[in-house]
Amino acid sequence: MVAHVERPGPARLTALVRAEQWWAFKGPPVLLAVYAVALQARLSTDAVWQAAGWLVLSLTPAAAYANLLNDWTDIAQDARAGKANRMAGKPLWFRAAAAGLPLAAGAACAWSMRGASLPLALYAAIWLVFTLYSVRPFRLKCRRLAGVVADALGAHLLLTLYALAWVAYATGVRASMTLAACLCAVSLLSGLRGILVHQILDRDADRRGAVATFVAGQDPWLVRRAVERALFPAEVAAGLALLAVLGHAALLLFVAAGLLLDHIRTRQLGVRVGVVAERGTDPMALLDIYDLWLPVGALCAFAMGRTDAWWLPAAHLALFPGHAIRAGGHLWHFARWRLYPLFMGAPFASADSRMSCGQQRLPPSAQP
Repeated sequence: MVAHVERPGPARLTALVRAEQWWAFKGPPVLLAVYAVALQARLSTDAVWQAAGWLVLSLTPAAAYANLLNDWTDIAQDARAGKANRMAGKPLWFRAAAAGLPLAAGAACAWSMRGASLPLALYAAIWLVFTLYSVRPFRLKCRRLAGVVADALGAHLLLTLYALAWVAYATGVRASMTLAACLCAVSLLSGLRGILVHQILDRDADRRGAVATFVAGQDPWLVRRAVERALFPAEVAAGLALLAVLGHAALLLFVAAGLLLDHIRTRQLGVRVGVVAERGTDPMALLDIYDLWLPVGALCAFAMGRTDAWWLPAAHLALFPGHAIRAGGHLWHFARWRLYPLFMGAPFASADSRMSCGQQRLPPSAQP
């Protein structure tokens, strides 16, 4: 019998707020707005890290609140669907305290922004959408198309607008209308694709739990086709427009590297990268572009020609290491299983040594 190992306090906390589901996926795209304005307007290094730091500080309690509240209000539906729920079995006081603590932290952040009317209004709107999405009698999550729109707004578009508004307030420099439009378009369209894919993957569980999502009432094949044929091309067009507006060669190289890695993962490593993920563990196309290559590329482009800014990309990767570690793992597998035999004429390791190490002969499909 294997003894149950109790997680340490910080690990239990991050599991409770589902940090693994949003920290590395929501943070970098939001900070991209700061980095893009910094690159276009040549902000100071101090202005960049101070604006980015405030966004991380203020949005972390909002993300924790959204996930805790969603789990709390989903207990009955998850039980019917046979899904695990972190709030199930917890006493009422624990649930209230778990949701109330980040709410209090958010109120403190809002109070500190009381002189910044536009950022404060957008910050409040983020919390409001998160609440309306989960709490009855509104519960937009169960109101078909309204739930799709609410998720794309609260978890994507409003975050980008808040980031742009905060940079303008904190630095006195506004993003150009073209840049703001491109950032918002990418945020909204990628958010719509993300929530639709999530609902496609969760459709059976949602129907068992009587959760009336948009996709639960539609033919999933038709939704998939709409995403692939209409939504994704529009998202790609918005991304290309963003690259054209920023117009920096280094940024283009980073994006090209990300696309090349996606090609290698798909063609050489057997990782299923698709516009619509087939499984919950499959990465979606362009996900690493938004979460790794664009933000880090924009920071590196910003740091070129500066002696005081090269620590910024390193700090970003230290905060959000997951995608970079996974990309490095994929490159390692590619070099080991494809390049080494090609140039050396022999496998990196013998079949016996691979078997003794419990490794597969073909490169394993790394999961996100």
